Amino acid sequence: MEALTTQIIPSGGAPGAREAGVVYFIDRALATFDADKKESYRRGLARVRQARVKLFPESTASAALSSEQLIERSMAATS
Repeated sequence: MEALTTQIIPSGGAPGAREAGVVYFIDRALATFDADKKESYRRGLARVRQARVKLFPESTASAALSSEQLIERSMAATS
């Protein structure tokens, strides 16, 4: 999840998703007010994993991919 969120709100001249704790916010949201969306997140993350394995079979995790590979993988997961 962190690899995805840092692509959406990267660190740079200002704090990004990592510094803002977006992953922790999502985790907390899915445990409380957005608990009904847990299954959607699970399915979405499974599609992202499948796209990563298909596009980059040598990879072991999304965090190990380059920014360009993450974008390519994310586009493949949504098609």
